[in-house]
Amino acid sequence: MWGRGFFVLFVVPSVWGGTYCWGGRVGAAALPATASALVMRGATLELTGAAAANLSSLTFEPDAGQRMISRSNPGATINLAGDVVYGGGGSSSMAVIDVPVSLAAGARQVRFATSNTNSAATYAVVFGEPISGAGQLMVRMESQRVALTAANSYAGGTQISSGELVAAATNA
Repeated sequence: MWGRGFFVLFVVPSVWGGTYCWGGRVGAAALPATASALVMRGATLELTGAAAANLSSLTFEPDAGQRMISRSNPGATINLAGDVVYGGGGSSSMAVIDVPVSLAAGARQVRFATSNTNSAATYAVVFGEPISGAGQLMVRMESQRVALTAANSYAGGTQISSGELVAAATNA
């Protein structure tokens, strides 16, 4: 899905294995059932279906504005089997994941693509809903801040190698 003002579905699992959401606001009843990559750039993706989005990775490409994943269906969740990559992009650049996330077993990094511009926003990445699952949350965000704004229950622990992790809620 991409474009400002119009949307084109661009899913070619056999070749690219991913979904691209570039510009505008897009509603999606379901992403591919098998693990795929999701790439966001200057867009809001709203999960409208109750099915879990199975993602092998989640990338927020460089953009000057806010990129967001939200949900209008309370059953919508993200099963994350890979990393969250934040690309920076400017003074107000921020990525918001406002959907519950379940971390697959193993280390799941929230990392900064260091070849891009830092954000001057208060937080570079915000998890607005609970994080659960067996995985470990690793923060590698250079000088950027990640906020957890809900009570979380992931079992793999937390490791911070660079950047700052802010517990912005009780039990975050």
